[in-house]
Amino acid sequence: MKSNLTISSKGFSLIELLVVIGIITLFTVIAVPKYSNINNHAKLAKTKTNLINIKNAFANHYYDRFIEQKALTFPPTPADSLLTQEWADATTLENGAPVSTLFSEGTILYNPESNPYRYALLPETEYENEGFVLRDPDYNITVRFRP
Repeated sequence: MKSNLTISSKGFSLIELLVVIGIITLFTVIAVPKYSNINNHAKLAKTKTNLINIKNAFANHYYDRFIEQKALTFPPTPADSLLTQEWADATTLENGAPVSTLFSEGTILYNPESNPYRYALLPETEYENEGFVLRDPDYNITVRFRP
């Protein structure tokens, strides 16, 4: 008697599944550290760009005062040195406008972790004009400006 039983070839064998899982694991082991490194570089680039944008806004205010032949000043420093939206909305410049108006969207920039930057005025010295310093404590990046 002949048997009509045939072996079905539907699905994957255990070896094929193990090979695919091994390849996926290998790609994951390679890709995750690369992605993490790219993500860190992107955050550093964002914080540097934000600090430069804040510096430019404060420097533009200073130079606008120069063009208007008014006292050359920078925005006043917050009591806790943190550049928060509340500070930017509550602190007024010499013209009565809030500091937030120095930014195109009226909002102060935060670092990639949503933490505020630090801001302090630099006193005039014998060889340098007064200026200011901006710092991101999370990424240890500092930007200084002296006209």
